[in-house]
Amino acid sequence: MAFLALIAVLFTVATFSACSNNGEGSDNDHDEKHENSIVGIWKLDATLASEDATNTHMGHSPAQVYEVYKADGSYHKVDLPSGNGVKTEEGKYKVTDDELAVELEYPGGKRLTQRFKFKIDKDKMKKTNEVTEEIAKYTRFKENP
Repeated sequence: MAFLALIAVLFTVATFSACSNNGEGSDNDHDEKHENSIVGIWKLDATLASEDATNTHMGHSPAQVYEVYKADGSYHKVDLPSGNGVKTEEGKYKVTDDELAVELEYPGGKRLTQRFKFKIDKDKMKKTNEVTEEIAKYTRFKENP
């Protein structure tokens, strides 16, 4: 009888410990993932021809260029911060680890895929074109387009 009671107690303890929060999936984890998500409207701050440890070569700083990444995988580049301006590029994107692939769609069905290494740190993003090595730096303008 004592053996059955011991089994029941062990089962109860195992059940409660399996359901307890062990830190995984906490609100802080969710906030960090959300904060580092590419979804949103990003304002282009500057482009750089190249960057190394001792010197930064500044390219142009565009007046108004915004890249819009939506949760459904769609992408477009516009000239207004609302994300609804004149579209200069449009297509789809996919993120894999630290790589961003943007498939641009052109009239007549032509498609071009650009690949970037990218890093997001809270409200800043840095993209490096894998072919040209041009670097673009962005500031998050809005989280949900």
